Amino acid sequence: GIGHNALSSLAIPEVGDLVSEGEISIRDIAGGYKYLFSSRPWIDVGAIVGVGHFKSKVDIATALETEADGEVMTTTASVSEVLESPYPLIGGSVLLKSKEVISIYAQITGFPSVEVGGQSGWVMNIDIDFVVYATPNIGIIAGYKRYQLSLEEGSGVAVNLSWDGYIIGAQYVF
Repeated sequence: GIGHNALSSLAIPEVGDLVSEGEISIRDIAGGYKYLFSSRPWIDVGAIVGVGHFKSKVDIATALETEADGEVMTTTASVSEVLESPYPLIGGSVLLKSKEVISIYAQITGFPSVEVGGQSGWVMNIDIDFVVYATPNIGIIAGYKRYQLSLEEGSGVAVNLSWDGYIIGAQYVF
């Protein structure tokens, strides 16, 4: 799950003050099965199939305060939408192994056709990880992750959310 809040104020000369407040969040859970096409001492290549579920919430409110003849007037506009849907999950992965001490793992999953609340679009998740194994079963992970949900076709509020950044973690292989 990821969420962002923002509050901004802008003074526009001879017009007034524009205040905007927004909250955007997404929760996504997915599970799948990985079928290995090839497993060699130096590389694993697999296909991933499964199911996922996302819930995205968008709340944006904007107010414009203007002053005319000593009277302050406020004009407001807001958008609020909750988009929630299950989706099939497809993808692939590659694991490059180097003498069982360092590995590079890349995975892409998602689905090209997601529909919810009168909107349609796609979802994608990309992971690139560098894994250093302290023991044969315990690894330290440093990598990069990008998640994108795009629902821009149809009626309702268009949503195009992208989150990306660096990750640090650990894994236990059993």
